This record gives sequence, C-alpha cells and structure tokens, in this order.
Amino acid sequence: MFGNFFKDKKILVTGHTGFQGSWLTLWLKLLDANVIGYSLPPPTKPSLFESLEIEKESKLLEGVDNGSWVYFVHSYRAKPLDQQIVVANADYGINVPAVVENGIYFGTQFHPEKSGKIGSLMIRNFLKECKQ
Repeated sequence: MFGNFFKDKKILVTGHTGFQGSWLTLWLKLLDANVIGYSLPPPTKPSLFESLEIEKESKLLEGVDNGSWVYFVHSYRAKPLDQQIVVANADYGINVPAVVENGIYFGTQFHPEKSGKIGSLMIRNFLKECKQ
C-alpha cells in the first residue's frame, strides 16, 4: 500500500501516546521507518499515575504495597453507597475510591493492565480468585 515511502525515513513520535503510539511505532517499524520517541515528563497534577492508599486487606491487592503507583485515566469517580466495600483510595484533592471489593465482585477505578508489575500482580490475584 505504501511501497517504500517510509523506508529509512526518520519519524518522530512525541507526547504521551501510550497504547496508540506503541501501535503506530510498530506499524512504522514494519514499514522500515527509523522511529525516534520523545516525551516530556508528565505533569505532577493531574498525573496519569497516582499512588494507592490501601485501607484494608483485599484479595485483589494481596502482595501490593501501600503507596504503589497505578495508571488512572478517568473523568468521574465512583461514590459507593456502602463505604465498607472500598479497600483502597487515591488522593486527587478528594478521596477517589480506587479499588472496591465485595465477596466475588471486584472493581478498580484505574487500569491494572497499564499499571506495570503492580497491575500484573492484581490481574494474577483476580485470576486466582476466578479459579476457586
């Protein structure tokens, strides 16, 4: 489709392109482009990453340290009627429920799949619970 248009061309990918940028980069590399990335550090507030304030024991958070950083992208917050289900919060000037758990039901306000090793641990914990 593109022939050799991108072959040996220098392509600069900028910003916090995340998932979309990674696919763009892979695609350009398959077309033999020379891809270079540049990104400024994220602003401190609001940041895509925020630390968890673990309030109580949780099957989902087993092995996760208090203060671990996770990846948030949202424009809303949950406000559970029963605060007993909130097991972790994040501080955005107000407490944002970050993890809820009630028996076999789990929910996160953030993206575990984008939260590195901490997120992988949570996903493993979730899968372990699903097997039981």
